Parts: sequence; C-alpha cells; structure tokens
Amino acid sequence: LKAWNAAYGSTGPLSSVLLGSLAEWVHLPVTLPIDTVTVRIQTGTGREGPLAILRDVYSKSGLRGFYSGWEAYIVLCLKPALTYAIFDKLKALVLKRRAAAGGGKAAAALTMLEAFLIGAIARGIATIVVFPYTRAKVIVKATKPVAGQPTPSIAATVARILRDDGFFALFQGCVPEVSRGVLSAALMLAAKEKISAAVRTALAKP
Repeated sequence: LKAWNAAYGSTGPLSSVLLGSLAEWVHLPVTLPIDTVTVRIQTGTGREGPLAILRDVYSKSGLRGFYSGWEAYIVLCLKPALTYAIFDKLKALVLKRRAAAGGGKAAAALTMLEAFLIGAIARGIATIVVFPYTRAKVIVKATKPVAGQPTPSIAATVARILRDDGFFALFQGCVPEVSRGVLSAALMLAAKEKISAAVRTALAKP
C-alpha cells in the first residue's frame, strides 16, 4: 500500500479491493491443497485420515487434484478485500455525518458499537456477493475424484445448480455462513478500530 500510495496517490475502494485480493492470491499455491484435504475430511462418510486422502487424490488426479475448484478462489479472495473496502466506505460516511452534526469538527474514530455494526454489515454484504462460488467450491472439493474423469469446473457446477435447482439454490447454506462470518469479522473490526484509535492517541501525545 505504501508503494502504491507513493506511485499513484491514496488508494480508493477499487484499488483497495484489487490490492487486498492480490495479497490473498499469493498464498493459494500452498493453502489450496490443505483446503482440499480439509473439505474431504469434513464431508467424508468414512474414516479416511489426511494421508489416505492425499494418496487417494494423487493416485486418481495427480497434482491437479489438489487444486480442484481453484477458479472459485479467484472470486473468493475478494471477500476480505470487499469487507474492508465496504467498511472503510461506510466508516467515512458515518464520520462525515458526525462531523456535519458537530459543526464541522472532524470525528477521529468510530465508537465500539458503530464499528461492530458497520463491520457486520460489510462482512454480510461481502459474504452474500461471493457465496455462490463458496457453495460451488465445496461441492467440487467434496466430489471424490474418479480415475480418468476430469473434476467438474466451478463454472460448470454453478451452471448445473442454476439449471437443475434454480437461482436461489446457489445460496443454500448462506445464512449459517453469514452468521458465522459476520460475528467474527464484526468483533475483529471493532477491536481493530479501538486499537487504532488508542495508537493514534498515544502517538499524538508529546
């Protein structure tokens, strides 16, 4: 971000989303195989251990099998970046309104409650936007590989759900995902806001 600001000026919502997504994409070559094994463990009906799953995936699909559903992550990596971009935009609006109500005096930070509520809204919106890809990713990764047959792509899986079950089927399971993610993200962003305010206050003291 410092390099971007030096070259192009302060980051706007779009550049913040792109830079945040890039930061998420960097770790995918390492974390995708781990995610593949984790999903197989969570959705499996047997008692396969991680090593057995690793051998099964590799024997049937090779290294490519560990990266099944990688297309979904191109979109899913937008979720944290979208959350922060929406949070920053809503925060700016709240602080601007508060400053206008206070006679033009700039407000330094959100209250804990404001940060919690704005964080919950931001995470909820981001989760809903990318959820069809979350659902397709889980379906693809939960499908056991069959030797000689290609793993269905994310696009094909989304198209099949739309064709067979309709638009709203893409959001099956969205409510629990939103509930879980909203609470954790809201608490994190509220804590971040208070810590940032405390640091700014400490640095401003002579």
